[in-house]
Amino acid sequence: MFDNFFKGHYYSVLNTEFISKFSGYGEFPIEMKRSREFNLGSLIYEKIRELITYGELSPGEKIVESRISKYFDTSRIPIREAIKQLEAKGYLETIHNKGTYVRKISWDEVEKIYDVLSVLEGYSTGLAVTKIKNQDIEELEKINNTLKELNNLDKFKEYIEVNLEFHSLFPKICGNDFLLNLVKEIRDRVHRYRFLGITIPGHIQEYILDHETIIKAIKEGDPIEAEEAMKQHVQRVKKILVDSLRRFTA
Repeated sequence: MFDNFFKGHYYSVLNTEFISKFSGYGEFPIEMKRSREFNLGSLIYEKIRELITYGELSPGEKIVESRISKYFDTSRIPIREAIKQLEAKGYLETIHNKGTYVRKISWDEVEKIYDVLSVLEGYSTGLAVTKIKNQDIEELEKINNTLKELNNLDKFKEYIEVNLEFHSLFPKICGNDFLLNLVKEIRDRVHRYRFLGITIPGHIQEYILDHETIIKAIKEGDPIEAEEAMKQHVQRVKKILVDSLRRFTA
């Protein structure tokens, strides 16, 4: 049931210029075939992750190495390197004697991941209040204004990237690389659902207002209020997303 939901929902909001599936997955740019200055394993990783995130590869769909090899004009070695990375991040799973598939995540797993994320991001936001500088606050306000503009233009893909900048700024301000990497690792587990979360109609404005509440608490120098505001924000995203997934898997 996830498959129909993802395909139907994602296709309605995707810019058709983005869609270029491996051949069946499309045509790899000839200038990149001629250049080996980039890391093919990393490029393949990003391409597959992108296709999963934006619904071109659905949960349960098989990854065909021969198609990817032809698309990138490469051997299986960088492909398998990318697959291992994607498995470690929770995007793919390999079933013995069957092959590699886009990993399915149940709504209750998504719920648990967001519960952990709300605690960690809340903690980092509260801690950041004690270390934040005026230029950091200005940066948060600038990012949130950009999110407003992207929402008005229905630029969902760009919104995801800029929204990540907002959330990543707090552990960076804390100066805690371990916290930053841990939050990133957990966010990667639900990366494919970010696009879904912001394209469910009627909720982006709520997220932006949540950001304003977080910034207000930071300006007032209230770490407890800032931490709680971030927790409530992440919990709001979780509820909207999980409720949608429940409806389509009932």
